[in-house]
Amino acid sequence: MVPVFNCTEYIQEALESVLQQGWSAEDMQIEVIDDFSTDADVEGLVQRVGGGRVAYYRQQANVGSLWNFQTCIQRARGHYVHILHGDDKVHPGFYDTMMGIFETYPEAGAAFCAFDMMGPTSEFFATSGKMEPERGIIKNALYRMGSKPWLQYACMVVKREAYEQLGSFYLATYGEDWEMWVRIAKNYPIVYTPEALAVYRVHPSSITRRSYMTGENIRDLAKVIKRIAEHLPKEQQKQAATEARKYWAYTSLNICYSLWYRTHDKNVVMTQMNEALKLYRDPFLTCKSYFIRMIMMMPKTWLPAMRGAYRKVWFGE
Repeated sequence: MVPVFNCTEYIQEALESVLQQGWSAEDMQIEVIDDFSTDADVEGLVQRVGGGRVAYYRQQANVGSLWNFQTCIQRARGHYVHILHGDDKVHPGFYDTMMGIFETYPEAGAAFCAFDMMGPTSEFFATSGKMEPERGIIKNALYRMGSKPWLQYACMVVKREAYEQLGSFYLATYGEDWEMWVRIAKNYPIVYTPEALAVYRVHPSSITRRSYMTGENIRDLAKVIKRIAEHLPKEQQKQAATEARKYWAYTSLNICYSLWYRTHDKNVVMTQMNEALKLYRDPFLTCKSYFIRMIMMMPKTWLPAMRGAYRKVWFGE
């Protein structure tokens, strides 16, 4: 199921990555769920790329990402549901591997793999960290997934039964998937494979990037972390929530640093940084925030040299 909204330049690549895997219409439903896009004729694009193999459904008005994901689940007919955003894609072998996993571990409620990350022009720039060295059911999955996010939509396949029993995404427009995966981990075994078989795209018009520009991402995360902690045993809740807040605060300050180099928008960077320090603060983060403020006051001609200094100080490179 492929939810899309104003990402037409990437849809063809997403659909082709699925179609090239050769699954028949009897074995796999492929459908684009369009949240009332206005940037192009999405239906025409789907017909041209899919050649009749890909179905198309358009919302009657823009309903927002959460309800569009819910529509994906409601319209899905398969025993397993893969929500592949229209700007992401999968590598060859993704579906064969995932179905093999469910055959080996029929008790699993979901399965996911490592993933690559790419930019707007499909250039790969990183691979996710490996949660486990080998394929298998994740041990202590509830705590591990509750204290740190490990995945993106593109790499996760969920047994239909799990969605039917546990419901869909809710609460926030950033981090809603993390809460969903933790909810599944609370109720079902989850299988992981360290192969990077999916691809998550980062680009300026994505929902994720837009939320970074306003600080909404961190405000949403505060709500999500609180809700996730409630899924854990009481004795684990405080520690898991602290680890999660710390992880996101550190990640967010790194984003602040990148945002300054990319946008030179002081208001955006300060908004993100202030929200991050509300989430979690320690002496290292405080120093890091002052360093970023210092960089923002420097002449632009100094930035290349300071970027090298930053990476040496904060990352040991």
